[in-house]
Amino acid sequence: MSNQSIVMYSPDTVGLGHVRRNSTIATRVVERNPDCSVVLLVGSAAGPVFALPPGVDSIKLPSVQKLSSGDWCARSLAISNQVTQRMRSGLIRETIATLRPDVLLVDHLPTGIWGELLPVFEFIRSRRLPTRIVLGLRDILDDPQRVSDRWSRDGIYDIIRRYYDSVFVYGDRAVFDSAAAYGLNEEICSDIRFMGYVTGDAAVAPSPAERLPARRDEKFVVVTAGGGYDAYPMMAASLEALALVPRSQRIRSVAIAGPLMPDEYFARLKLIAEPCGVELVRFSPKLRTLLQRADLVVTMGGYNSMLEITGLGKATIVIPRSGPSMEQTVRSQMFEQMGFSRHVPIDAAAPEYLAQAIVAGLAKPPRPMARLRLDGAGNAAAALVEQMAEAGGKRPQVRAQRSRTVAPRRGENFHAHP
Repeated sequence: MSNQSIVMYSPDTVGLGHVRRNSTIATRVVERNPDCSVVLLVGSAAGPVFALPPGVDSIKLPSVQKLSSGDWCARSLAISNQVTQRMRSGLIRETIATLRPDVLLVDHLPTGIWGELLPVFEFIRSRRLPTRIVLGLRDILDDPQRVSDRWSRDGIYDIIRRYYDSVFVYGDRAVFDSAAAYGLNEEICSDIRFMGYVTGDAAVAPSPAERLPARRDEKFVVVTAGGGYDAYPMMAASLEALALVPRSQRIRSVAIAGPLMPDEYFARLKLIAEPCGVELVRFSPKLRTLLQRADLVVTMGGYNSMLEITGLGKATIVIPRSGPSMEQTVRSQMFEQMGFSRHVPIDAAAPEYLAQAIVAGLAKPPRPMARLRLDGAGNAAAALVEQMAEAGGKRPQVRAQRSRTVAPRRGENFHAHP
């Protein structure tokens, strides 16, 4: 029995994007190497949320709330930031010290929240553990100048150079060159790979509550807000807009508020949704099935939501959050320029305007699926299995697959499908 293992860290605060990305990659890792164990370190108040396969488990860190860039506080515990920080850092360090993993995959924040990963990096290096340290970055982090200024000020480039063996970019260089935008080059890290976009697994059959009437003259609209913690303005505007769509349009609507939406805001949305006949739920494990059936989707501009919807070729209206970063706005504008979706700033999302946009979106013919590389999870998993082999000094037995995706080597780029 192999004792190979990977620890994946995700700095979850207001959303589910980081833990979802790591969960998807972890699933692909154990498919390739069934004897491997993957431990997810998650801080989301909802926990890992997504079903985990055998070989993958999670450790819940005390949840924190992001106040601004680089500033957090305990989400629900009545304890100080210092105590919260010590608890989180202690759990992380003890996991690494006990498991001594072959790979530590860090999502998004190179030093973790409050710099909690720096003592872990020092422990790994001082004990000369063979652990490979990998940084995983989504394609768009924030406005490029803001990222460069912040990383220079906080010494992030030096930290990547000192501790990280590889950088995985979950995107396509042909679409957005993250390395160039954020000042990452071979001097900082000699192994920078563009993995392609990471999306969720295939849909499963819907439950009876999610089966939709088979009426050919009825259009289906889905409103989705990811984790939902800060999605009330976007959700409220969308529901009010749906109430203004003429009845002659004959639409059926489902709105998924998100498991992290505060109860008081969810209750307010119910008061808006019920009179206009919109089915409102907090969370759906069959979201992908609903998206596959949709004629139009209204969403925020998060990485996972937009890639999933774009990959399905759905007519899409994107209402990105206004802050604290520009990530969702940059992605929404970029996808509009590529013709994948319609960008609507939250301050312009008046119900009357949105209602017109919904009617216009439903009137357009279905567009073909986006020409994007959506195989990032398989590529990242292949690269991590390779990293484990290097750390362990031997190549693990890999389960045969019908089609194997090999991660790109250093210097190779991904390009859009023809």
